[in-house]
Amino acid sequence: MIAERRWREAIRKLLADMPEDYDARREAMVRLRDVFHQEIAASIEPGLNAYAAEQPQSDLASCRKLAADVNRHLRELGLTLASPDNSGPAILLADFQDAQHKESLRFRLQITDETGRRFRRLASAKLPALRPVPVPVRTDPAPGPSRNR
Repeated sequence: MIAERRWREAIRKLLADMPEDYDARREAMVRLRDVFHQEIAASIEPGLNAYAAEQPQSDLASCRKLAADVNRHLRELGLTLASPDNSGPAILLADFQDAQHKESLRFRLQITDETGRRFRRLASAKLPALRPVPVPVRTDPAPGPSRNR
């Protein structure tokens, strides 16, 4: 594929121009990764919203399929959705108001905070504007002493 070959050449050139010192090179690569994903998010946003608006949304099954497709497409690109209040990365869900109002479909955003706790925000009868953002880099704490000694 000609386009892929050009992409690889461009990436190799970017990497060749980076500092040789390991720490400086790693920091530059982390920044390159961030910029790359930010640009992908900005580029895909209009098309993602147009695609989502064109999909069936008449019943719970079609809304859930749309939500699953959106989340999968974003995951494939290293992206997720931004929460409306920037409280953490979000995924799109579809459900109904409650057991007494199963005809009241709604979209929601499920947010995972920095502790890993999940909660739902933004209940909307119509599909909200979708704002893709890069998936945050996972920062695990340093391992403690081994228990297997």
